[in-house]
Amino acid sequence: MTDAAQRHVLGGRYRLGGRLGAGPGGNAWRAHDEWLRVEVAVKRVLPPSAPGDGVADAAQLRARAALRAGAAARLRGHPHVVTLHDVVVDGGGTPWTVSHLVEGRSLADHLDAYGPLSVARAADVARALLSAMDAARTADLTGLGVKPSNVLLAADGGILLADVCAPGGSRGPEPARPGAPTGPPGHVAPEGVAAAHGDGTADGAAADLFALGVTLYQAVEGRLPFDPADPFAAVSADLVPPVRAGRLAPLLTALLARDPARRPSAREALALVPAPGPYGAPPPGPAPVAAAVPGHAPAAGPALRHAATATARLPGPFLLRTPADVHGLAFGPEGTVLAGVGGDRTVRLWDLTSGRGTCTELTGHRGANEAVAWSPDGTLIATGGYDRTVRLWDAATGRTVRTLAEHTDWVRAIAFGPDGRTLATAGDDKTVRLWDPATGAQLATLPGHPGWVRAIAFGPDGRTLAAGGGREVRVWDLASAERIRTVAGLGGKVRTLAYSPDGTVLAVGGKKFGLRVLDAATHAPLPAWPGTKGRVEALAFSRDGTLLASGGRTRPVALQDARTGRAVTSWTVEPLAAVRATAFSPDGTVLAVAKGTSVCLWRVPPARYADAPA
Repeated sequence: MTDAAQRHVLGGRYRLGGRLGAGPGGNAWRAHDEWLRVEVAVKRVLPPSAPGDGVADAAQLRARAALRAGAAARLRGHPHVVTLHDVVVDGGGTPWTVSHLVEGRSLADHLDAYGPLSVARAADVARALLSAMDAARTADLTGLGVKPSNVLLAADGGILLADVCAPGGSRGPEPARPGAPTGPPGHVAPEGVAAAHGDGTADGAAADLFALGVTLYQAVEGRLPFDPADPFAAVSADLVPPVRAGRLAPLLTALLARDPARRPSAREALALVPAPGPYGAPPPGPAPVAAAVPGHAPAAGPALRHAATATARLPGPFLLRTPADVHGLAFGPEGTVLAGVGGDRTVRLWDLTSGRGTCTELTGHRGANEAVAWSPDGTLIATGGYDRTVRLWDAATGRTVRTLAEHTDWVRAIAFGPDGRTLATAGDDKTVRLWDPATGAQLATLPGHPGWVRAIAFGPDGRTLAAGGGREVRVWDLASAERIRTVAGLGGKVRTLAYSPDGTVLAVGGKKFGLRVLDAATHAPLPAWPGTKGRVEALAFSRDGTLLASGGRTRPVALQDARTGRAVTSWTVEPLAAVRATAFSPDGTVLAVAKGTSVCLWRVPPARYADAPA
């Protein structure tokens, strides 16, 4: 954007920022509302490019924008519709719409980057959009512009329909006119194609439901149901039966019925969406198999596989992609399953023995997640985040065992004690809480930290706990719940910490001071480790204690000798994203690194493998 555009303020209020995207209805930008001091999305309304649309001049364009904005405003407050706040006209007479800014990405962007959704996630999308469409029908609105680029997957897990009755795009409350079909190729209903060629009329609500069917089909199958190059495919071609859709197949078939009278209403279609289960079904591939887990009998229904396959047999190095930034990683004790949490509400479990990281999804949190830990016996997974709760999941069935809800602010860190009998959690309420994971009873509270507690680690003997809050690390005696020492003077806020497996070394990473490696008894810096600068947000020792992996916002992933500090190797992946988590497999042969929306898995040391990323 030019400097002049950067200085441009719409309506004396909305200062333009970075560009968000473009479409047939206009160009979208991020903007700052200088009255309310919040970020919003603004969209410049462009005149339709199709001839004969009836918009002859700027005055008619403004009138049309006002008409459609008034229609869209009837859905303000709906949880699955992007809220329209305002319509303003710039100095050149062009109208702009002002909407709530949704942080996230569109379904179209997700499909381009990561491929099809799981059936469970596609069902979430169906449920949200049908709710919005039912509300639109009640408000007598049609022409909603349902297509992947208008479906937003928010970073907090929300699903919203954007550009409802968009000026210059979908037809909104206006009737169809003969001419070229209105809508993206492959999304126009059969009756819309016929009406555009002067044969009959189109029911807007039924056409919207057809567009939703196309969107959902594309979301779960990874392709359009009809050839977009053939404008008459929806009229004459047979629907290719879905193969990935599973329980969603009846809904897709109903929405894509050629006869609009045979399509269900939005409310009727909601009844066809499978009810949300404890977690989503994995994509097609090797079926997960229940396996015996100590102390747990396999439950009926889907279960996560815990195969007795060593991580040495993992296909080496490969990449896992997610729809949101990954904030926490943890290997199961057998090393065959990797758990990840991040910027959405989903806990993801990757079966690494499948050869392609088959993913199972656990849902239940009401916000993004920051931390994940696996119990030493492999029976429980603990997760926590922005909804201020800690959930304990049965690792064999994926079901929630219990929810711990005593924290009063975000949960940032979780750790199991070495014997699995104690669970420690911490976060922005500046406290560490100790729990009995078997009963959910709270055992103790360790308060008084000077800042948000971002990192905790049990000493290898299970008798002490280190907690990083603010600019210091406090070490607690767990038998007495008393603080026994404080490590201060680090030079910045603590973001991560880890004990070496033998308990003799404490590594601390932070926002300004980078990486400090200390003698765990004296807390003096190890002589071989000079201060390592650059923000460090993730640390992990290998199981044998010989290697230390670290990474951060401004650093590549570094692998160093834990005693000498000697560099073993380093990697750079997605340079603009921050490393948020690292984890070694239990046998130390694989390193998992979360950076942005990617999880990279490398062999250790990677120099032995010619195909390792540079």
